[in-house]
Amino acid sequence: FAESRWGIRFPLETASISVSEGPTVPGQMPASQIRMGPSRNLAASVFTGNVWNPQRTAGSRMIHLHGSVTDWQEYQDLVSAWDLSNFVFTDRGTEFAGGADIALADQFYVTRAYWNRGFMQRGGSPEGFTSFALLAPGSTPVTFKRNKMVDCIALYDSQEFESASLPGFDVFTVGFEEDFFTSQVDALDLVGVENSSESVVVCSKEGLARLQVLLAGVLKMNTDSDSEIIARSLLAALVEAPVRQPDASHRVPSTRARQRALARSLEYIDANTQRAVTIGEICRHAAASERTLEYAFREYCGVTPKFYLNSRRLHALRDALSREDGSEGVADIASRFDYWHMGKLAADYRALFGELPS
Repeated sequence: FAESRWGIRFPLETASISVSEGPTVPGQMPASQIRMGPSRNLAASVFTGNVWNPQRTAGSRMIHLHGSVTDWQEYQDLVSAWDLSNFVFTDRGTEFAGGADIALADQFYVTRAYWNRGFMQRGGSPEGFTSFALLAPGSTPVTFKRNKMVDCIALYDSQEFESASLPGFDVFTVGFEEDFFTSQVDALDLVGVENSSESVVVCSKEGLARLQVLLAGVLKMNTDSDSEIIARSLLAALVEAPVRQPDASHRVPSTRARQRALARSLEYIDANTQRAVTIGEICRHAAASERTLEYAFREYCGVTPKFYLNSRRLHALRDALSREDGSEGVADIASRFDYWHMGKLAADYRALFGELPS
């Protein structure tokens, strides 16, 4: 048995897996092109409209999907098992471009996701799976639950997650079907822990590199590969890689007051996307000064409260416009979100999304 900092004891798999080194370079696929992997007929029974559904697999065989898109809504559809509905851009002026590589089997999934925009990421991992994440080689830094994810693995100890990423984000995620995971694990002490630092472990360079190569290899593997052996090997590698808990060098410096102010502010903004709330209102709800709020947003989200507020409201408007059936015009929908100056709205919308509202 191997025992790790996760609190997991796991019987190491004796079978070995040969993988080709070096992950696919993000962005190699032409923009807006989606293609199936080698088993198109098999994949067609699992993916409807090229949308990933991890609850529907095809026996013990693996299924592969690759997609590259230039629209954020299309990206959410591509990886629809993940809830990305509350992701918010934290930069301006660049058209979105991103891609995903996915391998899916009964017992597990592996994804590699990458994009060119900065995000405040608030969402949910696939239901029915215990999921882990680690950065791919060359990725820009990301903060996961107030920890800097440089040489770490993150455990999604609940379906919800929160992180902040820069342009150039590139991440591997691996998830195990919960019954399979439970049957393989003797003890998992992290579920329900509120202190986010216990959801992250620091890895050795060798352990992290081995995991990166292994995950990249799974994404290229033949669909006839034995998925249960692969799942066991992935679990074994996850158990072996961690060496310690994160220390102060991994933490985003903050105070409890700022953390509390940020949490309350995000909650208030989410509940008021259809109203032109002011920073003063948010401060009163968060029981914090403007200065405290400014520090809280800058140190974690990398943007000012005003930028985040505007971006969140514009995302909500864009989501509403994408669902419009043609019965309402842009101005009518915009008015429901408390936008009355169409010229300014058009300029702000274009600065964030690279297009005019339509």
